[in-house]
Amino acid sequence: MMVPAKPFLVICLLACNAAVIAQGWAVTHTIHAPDLDLSMSMGSGRIAFQGDRLVYPSTGHLVVHHRHAGGLDQWDVAQTIIPDTLPGGVLRSFGSRLTYFGDLLCVETTNGTWCFSENSSSLEPAYRLDSLEVRTLVANDQRICIGSPVGFNAVVKCWDASTAGPLAIPDHFMPFQFFGISPGLGSYGACPGSSLALNGERLAIGDTCFQVHSLTRGRFWIKPFLG
Repeated sequence: MMVPAKPFLVICLLACNAAVIAQGWAVTHTIHAPDLDLSMSMGSGRIAFQGDRLVYPSTGHLVVHHRHAGGLDQWDVAQTIIPDTLPGGVLRSFGSRLTYFGDLLCVETTNGTWCFSENSSSLEPAYRLDSLEVRTLVANDQRICIGSPVGFNAVVKCWDASTAGPLAIPDHFMPFQFFGISPGLGSYGACPGSSLALNGERLAIGDTCFQVHSLTRGRFWIKPFLG
């Protein structure tokens, strides 16, 4: 009987394909991650990599590798952040979506979106940015945006770097409907905010399950940040 190979992560200098090694691109290190959550869907926002830290979710935990943990350039596990109980008895475990927002690591949890700050040896909770369930999470140095389901609707909220903080009021707020009636289209179902992408002063909001008359079509909106 064949034993399935353990899942693993590979840290590369831009490319892992052996065909391009001759051009100067090569694998720099392989990180074996036997507890990597393979049940999560593929896509961006599942691994966060900045500076000397690489972070990924694993069955409710966060696993943190550091470049020099275990020795020079060894990339061993430096920290495992386990689910914990917050004041009031609220359990906080970690989901599959995470992103760097400037120097902060922001993570989907069962208690909304939490941001962690870095020190020389570990990641520590800084603040809870938002309380809603997270469907999508994206950020750059200027702002962070979160897509959330709200009952039978959805909302996308964004915070500028200068105003983000503990349960801060978002600078940009975009509500959407899951279901509705549109002239000429009839009834339709949707999941707006199912994907997000930031590009400078614009946000792309994806609706990957937009459906009209049982036909899945998908759609995107491009929203500029004004003011």
